[in-house]
Amino acid sequence: MIDTKANPLLAGHHAASIPVAVRTARLFNLLAVASVAIAALLPLAVVLYWTMADRAEVLRSSGLTPDIMREFGATQRFSAAFVTVLTVLPLSRALVRLRVCFTEFAGGRPFAARGIAGLRDFAAGMALAAIAKLVGFTLLMLVLTGTPCRACVSSPFRSIAIC
Repeated sequence: MIDTKANPLLAGHHAASIPVAVRTARLFNLLAVASVAIAALLPLAVVLYWTMADRAEVLRSSGLTPDIMREFGATQRFSAAFVTVLTVLPLSRALVRLRVCFTEFAGGRPFAARGIAGLRDFAAGMALAAIAKLVGFTLLMLVLTGTPCRACVSSPFRSIAIC
């Protein structure tokens, strides 16, 4: 909230700052710290999930049937973690840029160039994260179902295997 009873001459360091209530400034600073913390924890949580999840959990969360995903080995875990981290990185970058916006809000400068650039970069990062989610899901399904089948019958064309 903007403090309407504060003296605008005592607004802060910059001439263009707006008086902000202490409680509101603390909230914006807390949101800035939270956005950076979430940005750091997202890739770590993804890697932790793929190292700890068992096959039944992956089947349940992906919607695959056991006959499609025959095995779930270390290569698939690593590949799935890699694809998912690449999917989450634009979101993490967007959250880091959002910190700049919250910091400017806390300082009473909601229309500062730095804050606007942070908000613009956040929006671009979110758009990129949405596109990465679509591509990442497709790649993840290919990783999870891309195990070589054991009972392949070779065709006369040698480059085609019928499973």
